[in-house]
This record gives sequence, C-alpha cells and structure tokens, in this order.
Amino acid sequence: AIKTGQPVAENDIALSARFAPWREAALAQGFRSSMAIPLQSAEQTLGALNLYSAQPNFFSPEVAQSFAIFADQSALAIAHARLMAENHRRVTLFDELSARLNAELSVPAVLQATVNAARELLGAQYAAALLRDSPSGVPSHFITAGWDEAEEYTRWPQGQGLLGLVLGEGQALRLAD
Repeated sequence: AIKTGQPVAENDIALSARFAPWREAALAQGFRSSMAIPLQSAEQTLGALNLYSAQPNFFSPEVAQSFAIFADQSALAIAHARLMAENHRRVTLFDELSARLNAELSVPAVLQATVNAARELLGAQYAAALLRDSPSGVPSHFITAGWDEAEEYTRWPQGQGLLGLVLGEGQALRLAD
C-alpha cells in the first residue's frame, strides 16, 4: 500500500502466496484476512493503515470502502497535525528570536540578530540586510549570515542584484524560484 499508493487486501492469509513471509505469525495470532490502505494527503503517501480479521474474506467491497473513507480522514488529520506542529515550531522560534532581538542594544547587533533570525526562521542558506542612514539614504550597515567564512562578503552592494532592486524600488520582492 505504501509503495503503490493502492489498497491491498488478503482475504485468506492461509492460502496467500504474498503473505508467505508473515503467514505463520499471522495465523498464530488468529488472523485470517488483512487489508492495508495507504494514508494519502495532497498526493503524498504518508504511510499505511493495516487491519486484520479472524474471519476469512472479511474485507468485502463495503468494508473496504468504509476502511478507505476512514483512512482518508485519518490522513487528513495526520497532515493537519503535522501542519499545526510545524506552525507551533515556527511560532515558538519566532518568539525566541524576537526575545533575542529585543535584548540587543546596538544597531549592528540588532541588525545581525535580525539577519540571523530571518535565516533561521525561514531555513534560508544565506541572508543579508543593508541599513541606510535616515537623513542621507547612504548605506550605514551591511550584515550577512550564511557565507562561508573564507569567502566573507565585505563589499557593499552596488545597487545590483536582489538587494539593490529592493532598495531601489522600496518594495518587497518575491521570487517563485
């Protein structure tokens, strides 16, 4: 069920060639039929749910349909739980990073903490921030995180690249890929 994404039923374990590796153990437990249904969400197989019965031919089309509906609902609940856990992880991380930011007192330290926090929160490989002096608009600080230390980026951006485009336009920029 996990490999194919399709339900698999064995209505008589005692006679099934596919069940040979597990037959002895299953029969010792009193199992005579089995069905595995994939747990799928958003075209992704999360795992499988297996049921066993002491009755041969237990998994009729009606029972299999009910099992499939239950498995679909279970997969949605699992995907939702994973999403909520990831959301909780990010909110907790955001709170921790916000506390770190608010603990800093100097502009370079706050900017470095901001760059580090953004990189960590979003799982980015590299992050940079350029801060301009308020009255003149001249760059006053350029902070990076994620460069190989041997290749430390020390030049100020020259108005080229993504950072230069954002500074020139004064608006956020989102790239699809």
